[in-house]
Amino acid sequence: MDVPVLTGEVFLVLKRYLPTGTYISSAYRSPAHQLSVIRDMANAHNSNPKNKASKISVPAAMSVDDARTWLPVLRALRAQHYAVNAPTEVRHGGKVEFKSSPHSAYRVVFDLAHREKTLDKLREIKEGCATAERRRVVKFNQVKVEPKAAQMAVHVDVMWVSSRALDQLWTEMGFAVA
Repeated sequence: MDVPVLTGEVFLVLKRYLPTGTYISSAYRSPAHQLSVIRDMANAHNSNPKNKASKISVPAAMSVDDARTWLPVLRALRAQHYAVNAPTEVRHGGKVEFKSSPHSAYRVVFDLAHREKTLDKLREIKEGCATAERRRVVKFNQVKVEPKAAQMAVHVDVMWVSSRALDQLWTEMGFAVA
């Protein structure tokens, strides 16, 4: 029987493999929240003086239900190499042009950041995830470093977490394990 595992539980299982100071910076996002992430990224891009020549036009009103309002912004962000997904899937000519954010799927997907906000700490987080996977504590669909200043996180998409690791966690937390 498959039992849903909460993001917090997976983080607590992983925590022993991660550098001290690591935290969840992002987890589940509704499509509306994903749209606000797109808007915020574009506005942050525009406010950086280094990007004066590559400003992104951000409409005053964007709606999840109308891709025409946000798709040009998403395309512009992607052209500037931002790692950001669509709030909903976008198809063009019968093919998927942009997938919806994995953060809005019914899966355990989250971003890990570190209070020091350095590339070295992101590499340590990625290595910690690799160690947990080698020890068969957890299996990932993806572990991706997102080094841009606006993100500075390690994106993880969890395939499974071992029942042994969960039993150990629940025991440590004082829950009875049958």
